[in-house]
Amino acid sequence: AFGTAMQHVGAVTRWFAAINTQFNPIFGVINLMRDVQTGMFNLTSTPIAGMQGRVFADTKSAMIGIWKQIRAERSGTKSTDAWAKLYEEFESVGGPTGYRQMYESTADRAADIEKEFRNLSRGKFMESGAAIFGMLSDYNTALENAVRLSAYKAAKEKFRNLPPEEAKDRAASLAKNLT
Repeated sequence: AFGTAMQHVGAVTRWFAAINTQFNPIFGVINLMRDVQTGMFNLTSTPIAGMQGRVFADTKSAMIGIWKQIRAERSGTKSTDAWAKLYEEFESVGGPTGYRQMYESTADRAADIEKEFRNLSRGKFMESGAAIFGMLSDYNTALENAVRLSAYKAAKEKFRNLPPEEAKDRAASLAKNLT
């Protein structure tokens, strides 16, 4: 009985946390502004110090590429956008942070969201809600990782003389720990 009660408490806690962060469009914008500022400052103590302008300039393109990749994954396709492909690579080396890292894949995450909604109700309203919450989650993930992906690209180019896998790993580590 205690274990069942704790599972329900955990589900409610995760729901409230998600509503205030992952599914909140305002949170994403505020978090992006904070990440840009923190990232630009933190870059000064990395191997890509001095490349803040480039990382900043590429942030918008990175955000759009992440969005395209996430939405393509959600629909079961792949994006052909260069930034989307870079984000896919970034994911494969463990670079992104945020809500998505708790799952092995976007399909696992989507299945978990769908399961939660099915448990609440079987109606069409909930299906529409799941699509909206999925879109908000993808939006916040794109905002959460835009500066990191831009830094990853710059760092990967900086480390281009290293073996490719080492360059990717070092660039991902730099980007993940940036903000």
